[in-house]
Amino acid sequence: MKQKLKTTSQIAIGIFTLTVGTAIMVGFVAIPSSQNIVTLGQQISDAQARVSKTIARGLQFRDIAQNTDMIKKNLPRLSRMMIIPGKEVDFFTTLEQKNQLRNLDQIIRLGDPKPITPSIRELPLTFELRGEYAGIMAYINDLERAPEQILIRKVVIHPASETDKTQKPLIATVEGSIYVGTP
Repeated sequence: MKQKLKTTSQIAIGIFTLTVGTAIMVGFVAIPSSQNIVTLGQQISDAQARVSKTIARGLQFRDIAQNTDMIKKNLPRLSRMMIIPGKEVDFFTTLEQKNQLRNLDQIIRLGDPKPITPSIRELPLTFELRGEYAGIMAYINDLERAPEQILIRKVVIHPASETDKTQKPLIATVEGSIYVGTP
């Protein structure tokens, strides 16, 4: 009976030692290791997010550099297409000379400028032209061939009233925009 008790005690002590050993291993090794694994996984996710952002930013910088190179290459041509700040009066004087050359009466109405970029504004304008059809069409052709970019959106031609018909038979309304650099 003593031997049976001794064997049972030894088994109980072995089971207890095994349980305590397992608990110690779980408490001191498995739980901290699993926490480290979770922390490491989070750090890897954060690093991947930072790398993705860095790659995206790099692609943006590449696109900006390419666009900047394109703009630098085309800057002289783009500058000729817009009215240089301070040269607006010269532009309108040129239009008046072309108007007189085509024997037209002209009224120009300016709209409110709209910023396109920090250095370019769009200035809506409307021309009212009175005269012969050939003169009106030649003037519109002059506008299209002008070195400055004149965006023509709409042209409406209609007969003048009976009292004006003898001198200037047609009235043309030309709506468009010009582009002006900002100082």
